[in-house]
Amino acid sequence: HGQVAGPVTLKYHAYRMNFVNPNPEMRISDAKPLSHYYNYFLGNDQSRWKNSIHPAMNVNYKNLYQQIDAHVYSENGNMKYDYIVHPGANIKDLAFVYEGVDDIKIHKKCLSIQTSVGDNLEMVPYAYQYINDEKIEVPCEYVLEKNKMSFVVGKNYNPAYDLVIDP
Repeated sequence: HGQVAGPVTLKYHAYRMNFVNPNPEMRISDAKPLSHYYNYFLGNDQSRWKNSIHPAMNVNYKNLYQQIDAHVYSENGNMKYDYIVHPGANIKDLAFVYEGVDDIKIHKKCLSIQTSVGDNLEMVPYAYQYINDEKIEVPCEYVLEKNKMSFVVGKNYNPAYDLVIDP
């Protein structure tokens, strides 16, 4: 009934997903701020204390790469993110490396990130464009070179319109 006999051992594993050569002039902004706030009074240096920090439901990375944005948000308690590739962008610029993973591989078009506590599975990327008010799906796949991940899209991708990639 919620009681644990003896010591509890928690196992965890952290890793990083680092963008390769992002735009140094990228702008980060929040959206959908929540009404509650947090205060952080850590350490003795009062200049580093922060108060009234309102969490946000969304974080936007404008021009993460030239003409490529990232939109990070929460859905059903899970972190989600989309990349928005605008006209004029080079989709090959969108790349990142994984640091601190045991192994990484593509399995059945999904990205399998292996850690000491289990695998994190990124599903097949879903990509689409709105052209003349119609949602057009664009085939999209992961490309993995060592620990560097990027995307390749199908021939029906129209670079004159925004492309949304939902990994």
